[in-house]
Amino acid sequence: MDGEGSFTYNRNGAQLAVIFALRLTAIDRPIVERVQDFFGVGKIYTAKARFPTANRGATKTSAYFRVLRHDELPRIVEHFDSYPLQSYKANSFKIWRGMVAIKREFRVRNREALEELALALSASQPRNQSWR
Repeated sequence: MDGEGSFTYNRNGAQLAVIFALRLTAIDRPIVERVQDFFGVGKIYTAKARFPTANRGATKTSAYFRVLRHDELPRIVEHFDSYPLQSYKANSFKIWRGMVAIKREFRVRNREALEELALALSASQPRNQSWR
């Protein structure tokens, strides 16, 4: 997961979804399916190939594994707590883990703390941009 996995979030209006994702080219879909089987959570989608634009390069058709349900995310957290990441993503995971905890543990979520962690997560991942 140090290479292709990502710990991220998606913002839709006032909602903020915490997401674990893995994307590999379509030819590697069996690997993505094994990862899903291992975790026992999440869904696999097919992402169509895209032509390059001014802001991004071309992409190939890919298999996209995504976990975003608050009752499924703890399975991801447990795994990476037991088997820590070795790359810069270890810091991203630590921040993301805090976001999962806030979303899961607090009935009335601390919006300010969640937004601060979202900004920190964006800053920790070179390819991400802040939502502000």
